[in-house]
Amino acid sequence: MAGNDDDPLRIGGITRPAGATAVDGPAATEGADAIAGVAAAEIDAIAGVTAALDAGAIDGDTALRALIDATTAAVLGPGADPAAVEAIRAEVATLLAGDPTLATLLRP
Repeated sequence: MAGNDDDPLRIGGITRPAGATAVDGPAATEGADAIAGVAAAEIDAIAGVTAALDAGAIDGDTALRALIDATTAAVLGPGADPAAVEAIRAEVATLLAGDPTLATLLRP
């Protein structure tokens, strides 16, 4: 039987990647824990806005503002500078203004 070097289907110079290595204790997962917290907060906010939009309690513009506010707060965290939070919130709102796909999704 031919070895790897003699294999006609082998692409020269390409080697199989090494396997995954173990993580270095609990400190290695701190970033994942922070991301999970942000994701959970965003899911709760999205569910609340979705329910209010579906019930007709809010309109699309109000839903968009609520989603932007909740996401910005979740990502930046409670200790963020209020001026930075407002600047980022305003920038996101500007970027999303007039997005036809988003407008369709937020239509009650």
